[in-house]
Amino acid sequence: MNAALSDADAAAARGDDAAAIEAWGRAATLGAPGLEPHLAAARARLERQHTAQAAAAVRQRLTAGLDAAALSAWLELTPSQRTEARSGFDDLTFGWLEQLEKHAHPRERAEVVDAALALGDALRELDAASSARLQRHAERLSAVKAARPLLERIRREADERARAEAERQQADAEREARARAERDAEQRRIDFETALQAGAALRALELVSDDAQRARLQPLLQRHFEVESGPIERAPEVGDGLFTERPARCVDVERGEFYWVEGYGRQLFVWRCDLSTGRAVSMCALTPPRAMATPELHVRGAELVITASGGLLCLDGVTWEVRDWREPAGLAAGEVVESSLAVPGWNYLWHAVRAPRGLDEEVRVVDLAKNRVHRTFAKEGIVLEVLAGPEPRVLIAGYQRPGRVYSPAGNVEQTVPLPLSEVALAPSGDGFVGLDHDDDDDGAPVNVWYARRGAAPARVDTLEDSASAGPRSLTTATGCARTFVLYDRGGGWQLVAYAPSAEGLKRQWSTPAPTRSTLVGDLSASRAYLVYARDECPGCLALGEAPPVFAPADLVRAVQPPRLHGRSLWCSPGDAPGTDDVAQTLMAESPDRREDLMKRAAKTFVEWRGAWAAVKLVLQLWRDKRDADAHRLLELVEAEAPGHAALAMGRAEVALTRGDPAAALELLTRLPRSALGGTPNALAHARHLEGLAYYHLGRLPEARAAFAGAATFEDCACHVDAWPEWVDQLSGAVTGGVVSAVRAADAALAAGDGDAAVRALDRRAVWEAMEEQLAARLATAALAAKGLPPLRRRLLLAAAAYRLRERVLGSVLPLGAEAWPPERIAAAREAALAESVATG
Repeated sequence: MNAALSDADAAAARGDDAAAIEAWGRAATLGAPGLEPHLAAARARLERQHTAQAAAAVRQRLTAGLDAAALSAWLELTPSQRTEARSGFDDLTFGWLEQLEKHAHPRERAEVVDAALALGDALRELDAASSARLQRHAERLSAVKAARPLLERIRREADERARAEAERQQADAEREARARAERDAEQRRIDFETALQAGAALRALELVSDDAQRARLQPLLQRHFEVESGPIERAPEVGDGLFTERPARCVDVERGEFYWVEGYGRQLFVWRCDLSTGRAVSMCALTPPRAMATPELHVRGAELVITASGGLLCLDGVTWEVRDWREPAGLAAGEVVESSLAVPGWNYLWHAVRAPRGLDEEVRVVDLAKNRVHRTFAKEGIVLEVLAGPEPRVLIAGYQRPGRVYSPAGNVEQTVPLPLSEVALAPSGDGFVGLDHDDDDDGAPVNVWYARRGAAPARVDTLEDSASAGPRSLTTATGCARTFVLYDRGGGWQLVAYAPSAEGLKRQWSTPAPTRSTLVGDLSASRAYLVYARDECPGCLALGEAPPVFAPADLVRAVQPPRLHGRSLWCSPGDAPGTDDVAQTLMAESPDRREDLMKRAAKTFVEWRGAWAAVKLVLQLWRDKRDADAHRLLELVEAEAPGHAALAMGRAEVALTRGDPAAALELLTRLPRSALGGTPNALAHARHLEGLAYYHLGRLPEARAAFAGAATFEDCACHVDAWPEWVDQLSGAVTGGVVSAVRAADAALAAGDGDAAVRALDRRAVWEAMEEQLAARLATAALAAKGLPPLRRRLLLAAAAYRLRERVLGSVLPLGAEAWPPERIAAAREAALAESVATG
């Protein structure tokens, strides 16, 4: 017994509970008392050891991967062993197994094991990815009744974890975005301050982020754009900027004002006028970075949006502050922006762009917020304009194809079902009203169409007295439910109103309108007005249900003074097919290629129809300012046909174009009429050139006789029928006395009185006839005047400099002996350009 006890104590001391239990069992058999506590403690330790070993073995197997052996071992564990196996682990793997085993019917054990095996790693990591894998086994697990609650819990936990992770990632992204925005804002602030200190106004304008920065930038912008503004005692003589064939969206209904804009090179002038009186309230003059010679203006609240030549300028219509400026985006070298428009209220700018050597145009819609081209497509139309309405849209229309209505971003919203040249919203807002005429017949009258949405277009009227080639426009005022058409009827202008009726659209009234008039309205198409030229200020009448009433003087049709193109008539004693094609080719070809073309042209034309066709080409090249090509072609023609009479006439016309009537007359005097071959065209043209030479030399009786002689030839290409009446037309009251104004201005300038010269020239008839002779006098008078307000002086110089720069070889008045010589005109031009920035 004692030996057994000694063996038991020794085994317990070395931790061998199994040997100790066996020894104590022998001692108890031999009658040793008090051994039960020792046996119980040893058995407990041994059980814990077995539990730990079994749990560790199963945990190791489960950790290595779920398989049938691992799952069977797990199912063989006692509850205490499973508790030990789970020690230190979450229940993502062990917890669900225990619950599944606990609730599973014994018959389902195999299915449980199979389902668990199918889950694989998905049961170990319940993140978003493993949750997706879990879904693939959902159908199989759902077949096990006991697995369904567990599967739902696992899915819920997976969703919660995925949602929590997504929220964390989103929060991180938002924090990063805020931090990045703060860094960007700080960098923009630094860049803004740097640009401001460097005087880089346009760069600083790109970086403006708040009103405080804009306020600090305004003085710099005003200096950069050379902004001058102030009240004005009277409206200036109305120029061409207001009177276009398209209605101007320039009315601010709330303030009862309208605006118009004139562009002279880089000089821009904007007037704000009272709708009730037509008088100018104030004026702004500024100089954008690029020329805006044909600007278009829309009123958007208190902001004026002006587009031209690809540029966009936004002004405050009250304070005249520069709010924004944008250069055209996405232009390649040599591309030309033919027209531009902005859709007020939206962040898009539209350009019609032409390639350097092509005629077709494409439309580019620029996203102003991102300063990049948003959309590009073929223009496929002639007209590109804002279609006014409650939600203004963009219209592209033309004579050859139906028009399209686009969203501001460039999405096609509607097709106008007829090839209409002008389109407006219908007065009821349901569809469109449009104008068209026979494109192949210049004498065809204009038709008025109503295209109701969802219905076939219907012709509602034919303007039988319309001059189809003349200007016309239409606009709608939804406030009075009227559409108004303004058109040239040959002997004057006519204004017609249409209103909805049971038949669709019906003429309400028709009344004569002033010749120099235009339709204006607001961008929503709720109101419409007629603005027309008067000497003291523009007239402005609201249009509505009743026809407007004009003073008799407003309806007098002004007679335009006759004009010369390059100091000669734009006519010839005959055309040769192919001349224009060759001229266009010469403009595009390389110098070597042009030489070959000119040699071929000279030889072909001389052999075919005498030298005249080639001489005509010479003159066209001269008008295109291709002097070297013109001289070379003339040499080639002379080499092919020396002494030809057409060459003398060609040289005489060139001399007249260059302002040397004496040389022209000498050439013509030495030319025997018999050399002209007796053809009416050549004889009429020779007399016509003589008349021009005499006229410019001040020899009026001889000029009259030459013009009358030219007019006796019938069926010739020289259109000289009315030339003997030139002098009477120029000096008569019906044209506003342009010649008398020239004489008065010349007398004042000779006396050194620039102010009197300005008063003589600053009248509507002179502005409407403005060309290089008048512009040269206007520039000289403005430079010499001492009492001109600064804004008025700036306008006169800009207008004169622009016309002198653009029309040196363009349309001129036949002033005869009153004409200034080219040297004096050139001197006036240089002086005006030196004083004006209208050189863009």
